[in-house]
Amino acid sequence: MDQARHDQGQALGAPAASPASSPHRVRISTEAFAPRDRFDAWREEVALRVARVDVDTPDRTDFFADIDYLDLPRLSVTNLRIAPARLSRSPDLMRDGDDRFVFMLSMNGAARACFKDREIPLACGTGMWTRKDMRGGFLSETPQTSYSLRIDQETMRELTAWPDAVALRRIEPRDPAMGLLRAYVHALMSGETRFDPALLKLADGQLLDLVAHLVNPFGERARADPYGGIKAARFRAVLREIERNAALPELSVEQVARRLGISTRYVQRLLEGAGLSFSTYLREVRLASAHMLLRDPRSAHLRITDICEAAGFGDLSHFNRAFRLRYGCTPTDVRLAK
Repeated sequence: MDQARHDQGQALGAPAASPASSPHRVRISTEAFAPRDRFDAWREEVALRVARVDVDTPDRTDFFADIDYLDLPRLSVTNLRIAPARLSRSPDLMRDGDDRFVFMLSMNGAARACFKDREIPLACGTGMWTRKDMRGGFLSETPQTSYSLRIDQETMRELTAWPDAVALRRIEPRDPAMGLLRAYVHALMSGETRFDPALLKLADGQLLDLVAHLVNPFGERARADPYGGIKAARFRAVLREIERNAALPELSVEQVARRLGISTRYVQRLLEGAGLSFSTYLREVRLASAHMLLRDPRSAHLRITDICEAAGFGDLSHFNRAFRLRYGCTPTDVRLAK
């Protein structure tokens, strides 16, 4: 368990933890504070000191909040029910050095994510990736219930080779992986379960598998590599060869096979066995590369056309269509959001 999450769980448990609380699971409500100073006490004791976020609300006399926090070996899960409020991270709060990724899943009510001069609407069932070191926050004008997953940088790099491309990505409710994740988290957090270490480890691994499908559905973890031994090594070699040469517009499955000294049909069978096709994986790698260039200040002098070509796309209109389909916004949107 990482120390920051351990300290958070300990602190959350300090003010009136529920009977179901354990070293791994803590619940706390504004009901633990006196009505006359409920909002101020929650803001100081829980929001600022523990969660390291600031909170404001239109009606402090009517404010309520309930947190159910579960600490797993490599990620944490939070269920938050809160009155209309703004939750934000200021530069002062960000001095804590916390750079974990956060996936916020709206369960009811409507909210907006406000980061880097962008406002992104979050309807019921929508998910949103942010990072704790990004200035901004979430605003809801109605009571809100949400789940949040917090994952450190090292673990995210195990799930995707392009973790920076995840931040500010919105995941729509219709995404099949969202439905599975939503059902799993709801089942995990809705009961009174006290988890033993074996169950914590199981839940941790299964949640990371589901997250892998959201952040990189073409990665090895999401595809649950069905191979072993030599086949597994060759499969990974094929993926690496595609990634290394994706910027070449003429890259083909025949070239990859020739570089590795195996047949074209064998490359295709390896990819098909993991539910991939050569063209699909190549497009994903190129889009991720373009996304990183658009967010990199060192590439600010490059035109969108230049980035399109640098990523390996030969046609700008095709690039724009594929990018919008993958990320839900245009390349220009990503550049302006830096």
